[in-house]
Amino acid sequence: MNVIVNNMIVNPGSYNTYSYPRKPEDAFIYKLNSDVKTTESNNYFSLDVATVLTSGLAEIDYRLACTPAVIDRGADISEFGIKTDFYYKPRLKGAFYDIGAVEQ
Repeated sequence: MNVIVNNMIVNPGSYNTYSYPRKPEDAFIYKLNSDVKTTESNNYFSLDVATVLTSGLAEIDYRLACTPAVIDRGADISEFGIKTDFYYKPRLKGAFYDIGAVEQ
């Protein structure tokens, strides 16, 4: 079983390239076939990076914009031993975990 939780997947470049039987949404989480088993929860998918990041990707700045869709919307990931975010700040800040690589 593969666990996909608290991920922010934005603007997958292949979104518009799939044709039947694949769907554009497969660009966010692509499984090779139906034998690949996943548990997915508390993920955020968007086509527009400007809706979630404070700056563009060129600056390599992954801090979140004030996006209610991802702030305090993540699942409890303590069982995975993840204690810090991308910037080595405490992973849990506030009432709940944030979705994405950075805790706001």
